[in-house]
Amino acid sequence: QVNNISHNFTGTSNDPFNMKLIVDIEKSTKNTNYNYDVNLIVGGQTDGSMYGNSNITVYNGQIGRLLGGSIGYSRTVSNYPSNGYYGSTTVNVHGGEIVELFGGSLGRLQSDVYFYGPININIHGGTINNNIYGVGAGGVTGYSTKSSDPYKNYGQQYDTKVNINITGGTLKGNLYGAGYGYSSYLNASQIANDGGALYGNSNITISGGTINGNIYGAGRGYTGYSGKSSLAQMYGNATIHIKDNATINGNIYGAGEGVSGNSNNAKLTGNTNIIIEKSINNSVFGAGNASYQEGNTYVYVKDGIIESDIYGGGNVGNVDGTSNVYIEGGTLTTIYGGGKSSNTTKTNVVQTNGSVSTIYGGANETGTINETQVTLTSGTVNTVYGGNNLGGNVDSTKVMVNGINSTGSIYGGGNKASTKTTKVELISSQNKLTNVYAGGESANVDTTNIVINGINAENIYAGSNKEGKITTTNTTMYQGEVDYLYGGNNLGGTTTDNIIVIENGTVGTIFGGGNQAESTTSNITINNGTITNSFGGGNKAKVNKTTTTITNGNITNIYGGSNLTGQVEESKIYLNGGNITNVYGGGNKASVTNTNVNSASSTVTNLYGGGNEAGATKTN
Repeated sequence: QVNNISHNFTGTSNDPFNMKLIVDIEKSTKNTNYNYDVNLIVGGQTDGSMYGNSNITVYNGQIGRLLGGSIGYSRTVSNYPSNGYYGSTTVNVHGGEIVELFGGSLGRLQSDVYFYGPININIHGGTINNNIYGVGAGGVTGYSTKSSDPYKNYGQQYDTKVNINITGGTLKGNLYGAGYGYSSYLNASQIANDGGALYGNSNITISGGTINGNIYGAGRGYTGYSGKSSLAQMYGNATIHIKDNATINGNIYGAGEGVSGNSNNAKLTGNTNIIIEKSINNSVFGAGNASYQEGNTYVYVKDGIIESDIYGGGNVGNVDGTSNVYIEGGTLTTIYGGGKSSNTTKTNVVQTNGSVSTIYGGANETGTINETQVTLTSGTVNTVYGGNNLGGNVDSTKVMVNGINSTGSIYGGGNKASTKTTKVELISSQNKLTNVYAGGESANVDTTNIVINGINAENIYAGSNKEGKITTTNTTMYQGEVDYLYGGNNLGGTTTDNIIVIENGTVGTIFGGGNQAESTTSNITINNGTITNSFGGGNKAKVNKTTTTITNGNITNIYGGSNLTGQVEESKIYLNGGNITNVYGGGNKASVTNTNVNSASSTVTNLYGGGNEAGATKTN
């Protein structure tokens, strides 16, 4: 019954009840008379509320369930909390075997189980056969004006946060920084609308031991309760730190697990931080699995061999915020600034060290992203894409090359996924770049922009590689050295309007069009620089109309048409300055229908209205 003096409270806020429990059962009775040595350990109350600080240490023994907080009961205390815990709890596991561990309270029989205060879980040894939850199941942890607790003001003074530190032992199941939106002791009418919620931060540090399941910075959702779509949410920041001798056999998620079809379950409102300082075999997600996140994600890779993919975003859970991946060391396979099959508002990938096989600024299988940015300042990378991999789309991308060692190709767009606008800025690199594409590998782009400001490169394409339709390409060169500069695509696809402006620098050959891909129009303006060959058309590609304008610079050969093959219908060349050896209104070996050469103030040694080894129907 209810005590009218204490109101079923143990301890007071000024004089809390301090409990210390040590479990050290060396001679277990399990498998003889009982399933466990201890079926249930509760750090708090099983009936009523408590001001207290509990400390539970397990050295030996077989334990069913361990609760750092309380377990609910159906007794109601009028005008007072019925099942509240106010204080701290610490769980230390050095040995023994535990089925499942909850840092907080377990909901039972009614929806008034609330925990306030810091939770510390330290695993130094032993075995956890199922899962570890930073807080409770069905119960609510932490203070917030959003909390369903009608007596939440009792807990306002307590700084609620979860700290999980693992240095040894084995966890066979999953690890959650927050709670579970389900309790077998609660039905849909009994569980609170925010059952399993955490209002506070979670911090997970793993420096030893073995985790066979997945790691989640936030909570675990549940859809079995009709009408309860916001269970196990977390309001706070989640941090996961993997280092030293930790063995991780599952995936790592910065946010919650969630459930398919209901992203509000285990939703995180806050930021995630994942720090990797040792080798892992499976995938890393800055956000959650199927849960939604409002906030930013931060993934830091400082060391280790990462054999699987790293995502700044979620698996299928969307991120309303910016997902960030910082590569500061290690050897990595594939980096995605976005998610696997999910949306992200913005992404940011920065490489300052380490070695990476492939970087995508966007998502993998599908996903919509407003803006991506990839910044490459040091380390080694093979292939870079500013956009998505297989599907979805990106509004705008930016790839900045400023000191990287690149051994493969750099793309402003996606692999097979479309992008609206791309920008590639080339400042410096440790080596001579092989291939740079402002477009994608086999992808469409509306508008591409490439700025050359000090790079040394073999081939630069303002368009895409194998295929893709591009409306407008823009190339601006201020300084640097480029062997071949193309205004269009490489092998396939089409570009409509190609614009190239050379302010300075050294270029072996400029093509207004593509290598083997057609273009509609090209417009080349050379204001300064040293150019060996300039073709208004393509290498082996058709361009309908070409315009070349020279205001200054030293140029050996200018062609209004294409190089080897590719018909040009009309070419225009305006000579307003500069020193030029040979000017051809037509192409090298490719014909032009109508050529127009207007010579004003350039110094030209030889000027030809037609082509070099190709004819022209009409010359002007």
